[in-house]
Amino acid sequence: MRKNKYNRKKSVYDGIEFDSTLERDRYIFLKDQEKKGVIKDIKLQVNFMLQEGFVSNSIFTKKGNPSKISDITYTPDFVFLMVKTGDCWIEDAKGMKTEPYQLRKKLLLKQLQLEENVYFREVTRENLFVI
Repeated sequence: MRKNKYNRKKSVYDGIEFDSTLERDRYIFLKDQEKKGVIKDIKLQVNFMLQEGFVSNSIFTKKGNPSKISDITYTPDFVFLMVKTGDCWIEDAKGMKTEPYQLRKKLLLKQLQLEENVYFREVTRENLFVI
């Protein structure tokens, strides 16, 4: 596997390609917790809409047409449910926290304020084995 610009090494486990060994290791831990009945319904790469795209009347293309502004989305590594409480956890395995990531995370956290029993966690090597 090749490394990317943030020195993450892609890896494959269980037929799934992960962007980093941290993400892969978290997945292995979550699958173990699922087998033990602690969590359920693990989903990978769920897309959250943060802001829908729109047509801007103040920015124009070279041809003079209004510009289309793309959706802003956030795609965390994992989403799962806690069996005992039903709480939903959104997780992102992070080594390098880029500016675009930090902005999207803030927008997601703002949306989550309106949700009950939905929580967000950044996974690092320090909290890799925490549920």
